[in-house]
Amino acid sequence: MKLVSFFSIFSLISGITYAATSSDGTEYTLASQNNPGVTFSIGYSLGQHDGSAQAMSSSVKLTKDNKILSGTFSVPISSMTTGNSKRDCHMMEALGIDYSKSQFPKEHVCNSDILPTSGPDSVSFQTIDFNFISIKGDSNSGLPAVLEEGKVYNLPIHGKWTIHGVTQEVGGAQSNEVVLAQVKLLNASTGELQLFAKFNISLSKFGVIVKPFKIAFVSIGVDDIAKVTFNTRMVRK
Repeated sequence: MKLVSFFSIFSLISGITYAATSSDGTEYTLASQNNPGVTFSIGYSLGQHDGSAQAMSSSVKLTKDNKILSGTFSVPISSMTTGNSKRDCHMMEALGIDYSKSQFPKEHVCNSDILPTSGPDSVSFQTIDFNFISIKGDSNSGLPAVLEEGKVYNLPIHGKWTIHGVTQEVGGAQSNEVVLAQVKLLNASTGELQLFAKFNISLSKFGVIVKPFKIAFVSIGVDDIAKVTFNTRMVRK
């Protein structure tokens, strides 16, 4: 058995760093691995595109008794890759460009699979962000003071996504959408933790337009729902 403070939730959610605001806190960071453990997939006319995020940043502020004041994480869209440079540039067009200034989505603006670094066709929205609000449920929801090694704890998260400059709340009292995080203590001696979370994001809710592309004169469309998965390991810093 191992004492793990309530604020451990957000070191997991954010996937990179878990920081307290005073000497009474504890800090967690992403365990050594090839990437932050964030993957995504989106369907299209001929199948499914899969990708991953290669970077994240985060911060969490806590009170002295480990109540969470704020928790955030941020994924740079430039770190998101599907393994195809043309597809990645089209993804950055859809997620990062301010349509009110650009030729996109009327026309693709990638040049040799690269977007301009300045001007109306450059990236205006650099990141995808999540801001924690609360644990959804009654006052007993959340992690217990003592975690049992190997046991999975389910945590329904209430928070806000900001994508393409648009903020949408998920997991609130009136919402049917839930970000469900599964937390597991992997090693009671070291305090190593694991987070697994799987959820869907509707691109249209954030005003994101993915322009169809053509293959041999056939128009290929992309689905509205992006499926996102976190599978990260966290260690005390």
